[in-house]
Formats: sequence, C-alpha cells, structure tokens
Amino acid sequence: MNDLLAEIRKIPPVTRVLCLSSVGVSLSTMMGLVSPYRVVYTYGLVFEQLQVWRLYTSFFLGSGGINYVFELAMLYRQTDQLEAGPYARKSADLAWQLFAASGLIIITSLPVGSVVFFRPLLLCLAYLSSALAPVGAQTSIMGLVQLPAVYTPYIMLLMDLLLAAPAAAGGGYNWGQGQRLGQD
Repeated sequence: MNDLLAEIRKIPPVTRVLCLSSVGVSLSTMMGLVSPYRVVYTYGLVFEQLQVWRLYTSFFLGSGGINYVFELAMLYRQTDQLEAGPYARKSADLAWQLFAASGLIIITSLPVGSVVFFRPLLLCLAYLSSALAPVGAQTSIMGLVQLPAVYTPYIMLLMDLLLAAPAAAGGGYNWGQGQRLGQD
C-alpha cells in the first residue's frame, strides 16, 4: 500500500488531482454508489438549490466501459505532458488556466444544454498541449497516420461529431449509455 501511495505522490499535482477526481466520480457512478443524475450539471440545481458540487463533478464523469480507460489515459497523458513541459514548476499557472477554461466551457456549453463536461475538458487539454507543442511536432492517430500536432484537437472534435453527434461533442450525452442526461 505504501508503494502505491509513493507512486501516486510522484505524479505532478494537477495531473494527480484531475485523474483521481475522474476516477472517484466515474467509478462511484459506474459501480452504482451514486446516481449520475446527482453529479451532472443542471443550471437550476446549481444556482437555485445551491448544489455547487455539480460544477466540479460534471467535469469528471467519464463514459462507461472501455472508452473510459482511453479517456483516463488521455487525461493523464495530456496533463502530465503539460506539467512536465511548458508548465514545469508552474502547476499553479496550469491550475488557474484550467479553472478559467472550465468556466468558459460551462458558458459556451449552455446553448446545447450540456450536462457533462469531461469530453470538452479533454479537448481543451488537447488544444492547449498542441498549441504549446514545438513547431513541426508530429502526432500519431492510432499508430496509423502521422499528422502535425496542431491538428490533434480538431481531429478529436471531428471524430466526436462523426461518431456521436454534435451535442455529444459538447458533452451533452452520457457516452456509456448513448442517451441525454438531465432529462427526468
């Protein structure tokens, strides 16, 4: 157990908080300990009934099944790259930037009625890491195609649009069940 804690402590702080939050929120809903309807963003419940935890938890509810493993790996990889590279020894700057980006994600997601913001957060991290990548950096799409790193977030968005529908790209769908959340 001490070895596991030692390994977790080696992870940079922002990466550790994001990944542990995602695992905590997603696994608790996947195992049925908490209903997903208790953690998603709903404007009326947040601002009228002051259920402010929904502002936080809605960013960490991943899809179910094997997709979640890939999303968690992407979350870890993108955030760790940022904290080890452009934000080395500047974890507070990265945390502040993600806080501001989270507010903008919520505001820009209002027109599509999104209730889960995990996928937009991943797109935000992909955009940030591709924008800060060195000129000429390449990335691989599933090991098949090499493309310039600056196109990574746009390719992710295009795949979301093609595979899941426009509202899903904004985070409005429960990716594991393929249905809209927040509709009681």
